[in-house]
Amino acid sequence: MRLFDAEIMAKELISKYIPDYKLEWNNHKKTYGMCSYATKTIFLSRPLTELCDENTVRDTVMHEIAHAMHPKAGHGMDWKIQMIRFGLPPNRLCKVDIDKSSISNWEATCRTCGKVVHMIRKPRIKRSCTPCGDGKYNEKYLLTFYRI
Repeated sequence: MRLFDAEIMAKELISKYIPDYKLEWNNHKKTYGMCSYATKTIFLSRPLTELCDENTVRDTVMHEIAHAMHPKAGHGMDWKIQMIRFGLPPNRLCKVDIDKSSISNWEATCRTCGKVVHMIRKPRIKRSCTPCGDGKYNEKYLLTFYRI
């Protein structure tokens, strides 16, 4: 979604439900949105917003608005009830399958099958090719990550 359109939509939703909050952007690559009670701010990720469709961005904003409406409730019962009132599933995480290769910093290619794996952060543990290793770690199909 274009950032301009996302900003307009988010500001409209914020002013409707939590008018004392504001919207700000961040450059997080793993977190779609955040809510700061201290600064009364809803944050959206620039890189991830650009990769998502309008419905996903709207759901993310509403997720954060529910947090703002129930400070310090986390993803507990009050937050879940609020999400249901909004007509949205009370999912803790954004379950969107988007191609993050354009914002990834690390890449590895399997020498056996040619599958390319992208990661935002360098893995701390050794990883192997999932398809070649039949879904299990296998030293024979070890991936070596390179910064891109």
